[in-house]
Amino acid sequence: NYPFVHRNIDLKAPSFFQRKKWRVAAVIHPKWEYADAYAKKDFFDYVKKVAGLKNVSLHEKKLPLEFSRAHEIHDVIYNKTLSYYFADEYKKKHLVSKVLSGLIHDGQNISADTYRKALAAQVELREKLKSMFRDYDIILTLSTSGQAPKFPNPVDKQDSCLIWNLCGVPAMNVPVFRGPQGLPFGLQVV
Repeated sequence: NYPFVHRNIDLKAPSFFQRKKWRVAAVIHPKWEYADAYAKKDFFDYVKKVAGLKNVSLHEKKLPLEFSRAHEIHDVIYNKTLSYYFADEYKKKHLVSKVLSGLIHDGQNISADTYRKALAAQVELREKLKSMFRDYDIILTLSTSGQAPKFPNPVDKQDSCLIWNLCGVPAMNVPVFRGPQGLPFGLQVV
């Protein structure tokens, strides 16, 4: 009934999606201390529901402390890269915002050796993550520390989103939770 679907296409899901038991890791990350109490409670309530599903094998895991350096490693790589690619724009101050200008300035002060060490640390974290979760299909954790902060004085709290990005693994935020002011915050599905 769908003219745009070729008749010879096999519409069955790949075998990966037909597994009898999904292996799920509920992850506590090194920035967990920044998460609001209501966010942690909502997360663990959700994890209990997932653990109760008959086709799920769920285990709680904690990322090692070395992952707490992810933000620092990312900043070195990101700022150094910005300083390289936006060097011409930086010379013309009117072309970049104050925030971008600050990041580029910071990047210019990062040595090549520090940059190479950050790249090596990124690879180490990626390999560590890969070895820790090779037996899991899905990782669940909080996307943020809670709902978006109120303006005019927002406080940016560190979360785990950057870890997944830095390690090059696919991740998706699913806004399944609501904070005290009714604002959404999410579950990170990796």
